[in-house]
Amino acid sequence: SQNIVHLVLARLPDAPPGTKGISLFVVPKFIPNEAGEPGERNGIKCGSIEHKMGIHANATCVMNLDNAKGWLVGEPNRGLQAMFVMMNAARLGVGMQSLGLTEVAYQNSLVYAKERLQMRSLTGPKAPEK
Repeated sequence: SQNIVHLVLARLPDAPPGTKGISLFVVPKFIPNEAGEPGERNGIKCGSIEHKMGIHANATCVMNLDNAKGWLVGEPNRGLQAMFVMMNAARLGVGMQSLGLTEVAYQNSLVYAKERLQMRSLTGPKAPEK
């Protein structure tokens, strides 16, 4: 992709304390120019990649913002509410991913359970090669 856009939760200087003072910003990797194409590099960089136990295909990292330019999304001090709307959609996706993996595991275990041999047949032909 030509540009990477980050959603960042941050506090405005005059924001109330606690979670009620958190706002949502969009911070691009490259500042768009007048033509809408990626221009100069913004002050946001990956600081380090987290090493986690699961979901290796979905990287998690520490982002460093040094004089980065961002734009407010929605109303000031309502960033958590906006982020939870996005998180609800993400939760549905995670649920569907889990359902798909469960179905594949079930189908594979069913085939294995039907094909595997357990003990030898007490009646009928002996199959020493199996």
